Amino acid sequence: MAWSQARVAEYYDRNQRYYESGWSPEHLHYGFWDGGTRTLAEAIENQNLSIERLLQAGPEDAVLDAGCGVGGMSLRLAARAGASVTGLTLSAVQLHTARRRAAAAGLSDRARFLLRDYAATGLPDGSFTRVLGLESVCYAPDKAAFLREAFRLLRPGGRIVVSDAFLRSGTMTPAQRGDYDGYLEGWALPHLCGLEQFARALAEAGFTEVAFEDHTARIQPSARLIRGRKRLGRPLVSLLGAAGLLHPSVERNYRGCIHQEAVMARLVHYGNFSARRPG
Repeated sequence: MAWSQARVAEYYDRNQRYYESGWSPEHLHYGFWDGGTRTLAEAIENQNLSIERLLQAGPEDAVLDAGCGVGGMSLRLAARAGASVTGLTLSAVQLHTARRRAAAAGLSDRARFLLRDYAATGLPDGSFTRVLGLESVCYAPDKAAFLREAFRLLRPGGRIVVSDAFLRSGTMTPAQRGDYDGYLEGWALPHLCGLEQFARALAEAGFTEVAFEDHTARIQPSARLIRGRKRLGRPLVSLLGAAGLLHPSVERNYRGCIHQEAVMARLVHYGNFSARRPG
């Protein structure tokens, strides 16, 4: 099935409620597990803290949350750091949820949400001091175009942080290729960018101080958890799908979860890129 922004929007419009009930009400990312981590919530908090450490946002900062989901990190940065945050999403369901949560938390003055393409925002040059892409840049068909837009939107001295999956170099076996393709297809991803390619695209966009922290090992428990949970429900999903009672986007999501083998077999790197716009 061909990739399109409409497909990504439909994917999250249809599956958001399953993410909220089966993963986390606020955060959609894998989470980082350590020796002392006991729960998924703790793993997600570990990743949130790692992002805050790199982003270094404070009350004077204007943050772009590029691919904000339901606004979990946007609202966290507005509440904890006092930053002014703009979150962008392609999903009308996510937009409504994020705005509702901002209002409920009394943060609508510091956290706004827009239905917009993060690679072509239409926002003025130098609107932000920070740009965050949290498991969202993987959805960009042209990662370099997103980075050029992020550079344009950042003020001199501004920082970008991207926490995401990246394709590992090397030849895949047919079975590995099947898992990788199933992972992309199931989660409506166009492709993953290689580490070296992404680092080069950052530099070509004009960023300096490019750094990468590898957290691949720390997401493995989450990958196993995703696959294990979905395997339990696979017979029911297959039955409902065959009866035409389940939307195809939901069926594909389940298949993408089953194909977490692509992550578990270390076909991808996962980690945090950070860089700065010179100023």
